[in-house]
Amino acid sequence: MYHKHFGFSIKPFQINTDPRFLWLGEKHKEALSVLRYGVQENLSFLLLTGDVGTGKTTLVNSLLESLDSNVLVARIPDPALDLMDFINILSRRFGINETFKSRGPFIARFEEFLTKQHYSGNNVLLIIDEAQRLSYELLEEIRALSNLEKPHAKLLNVFFVGQEEFNDMLLDSRSRAIRQRISLSYHLEPLTRKETGEYIRHRQIVAGAHKNLFPKKAVDVIYEFSRGFPRLVNIICDNCLLTAYAENKATVTESIARECARDMEIRSFAHAQDSEKTRKQIQSPDFEKQSKPAGRVRKSRRGKKTMAAVLVLFFLIICAYAAYLWLPASEKWLSVFHADDMIKGQENRTAANGNSPPESGNTTPETPDKPDPEPDTQSKTTQPETKSKVQAEQLLAKQKPQSNTDNTGDNKTVAAEPEKPSGADDAKRQAPEKLVIYFPHDAYGLSSTSFETLDQAKQLLRQDPELKAEVMGYTDSMGDADYNRHLSQLRANIVSRYLTGDGVEPEQVEPKGLGPLPGWSRNQTPEKRARNRRVEIVFDYKSQ
Repeated sequence: MYHKHFGFSIKPFQINTDPRFLWLGEKHKEALSVLRYGVQENLSFLLLTGDVGTGKTTLVNSLLESLDSNVLVARIPDPALDLMDFINILSRRFGINETFKSRGPFIARFEEFLTKQHYSGNNVLLIIDEAQRLSYELLEEIRALSNLEKPHAKLLNVFFVGQEEFNDMLLDSRSRAIRQRISLSYHLEPLTRKETGEYIRHRQIVAGAHKNLFPKKAVDVIYEFSRGFPRLVNIICDNCLLTAYAENKATVTESIARECARDMEIRSFAHAQDSEKTRKQIQSPDFEKQSKPAGRVRKSRRGKKTMAAVLVLFFLIICAYAAYLWLPASEKWLSVFHADDMIKGQENRTAANGNSPPESGNTTPETPDKPDPEPDTQSKTTQPETKSKVQAEQLLAKQKPQSNTDNTGDNKTVAAEPEKPSGADDAKRQAPEKLVIYFPHDAYGLSSTSFETLDQAKQLLRQDPELKAEVMGYTDSMGDADYNRHLSQLRANIVSRYLTGDGVEPEQVEPKGLGPLPGWSRNQTPEKRARNRRVEIVFDYKSQ
């Protein structure tokens, strides 16, 4: 979305491990050399650990790219498996392609496979990602597979890649045998401040940028927030570019970086707060009691007060809903009386100017108790109220939306069209009242599905320079109120930035961040909250 604005050919700070963006700091290069040596020398068990987002997966991908063609690799991305699932996945990954129902036949077949690869001059490498998710039983099974060896050669190399929790598993007494077999291990540390700046610059160059968009002070803020974890660096840099694009800035300033860091900290705090609240509820001594079927419990005074408050609240909600249903009808009813008053006042003024006054003693014309069955013989002077009603309806017809009927007979409400300057083209008459763009949870980037709607809005604005678009951003009601207002403004800014240009003047588009979409009932379910994360483009035909 912001590619053209900053001169990128591809997105520079993606979360996925694109090999085009491979960048290795000093620690990564050292780890890569150590691990490559362990694989080439058949050192059996290797270990790479690091915190979340330090670049372990990137390093493993780089290792696989650098290995010779005589290394056969099977990679298990998630080892949270039972024994037979693990065995059959291993069979498919190594190309054995047989399904086993018990452990014995697999061991015999796997030993035959390893022996054949050994005499063919091939090394066999098993990579276990997310090793901290291994069970102790499966960890012991992997150790047993390493016993399949020749007197002077290891037939299977195992490479564990995991978070720091895996080190705690290895210190357990149940892992004593496998802990003693690990020949090489390396712990990956986060990037330094200098490496963070080099990493950010490298990804910009690969993406096609001709200048550095992150000055030193902005990099300092990014490093302070991310602490050098590459994944967090990617996330905050992407948010910084999106915010700079929404504010029509040429570079990421220090203030933008701090704004994005603050927003991400609010989100992290809110999520952590929700998790902590759930944890405390589960650990509460009353949680077990609350989860069991309740016996006969005497209600306390506080419980009665709470119940009364709930009933009052429910009654108020019902009243509000009834008022909501009644107001549209009452508005028309009151408008009729208002129109009658205007007409009667006009008749009185006419009488004062010399026309026929009403009968003496009557301030309003009389209506016969029984209407004449012959409408053609009715006197116009005996039916002034009927005339007033007709005039009232005519006034209302000018002030209210008219009800039209289409070819199918269904009623459709069509808003009365405001006055337009002479010569208004068909594009004005055919423009929709508003267009809606939806956003994912906690995001303000435009999705590929929204561009068709945005291009339609841009075309309407380009055809009619007098047309205005009010771009109103909304969120759901969950989370921090200040953050939601800020997020809604970012959503409105993003849409406005896309609409302006190519013949659309900035004065035609006005972004507004309005926070949560009002309405208690609109935020009750996940589906309704999803529809509230939106931007409405409302068109106005009034001339400037």
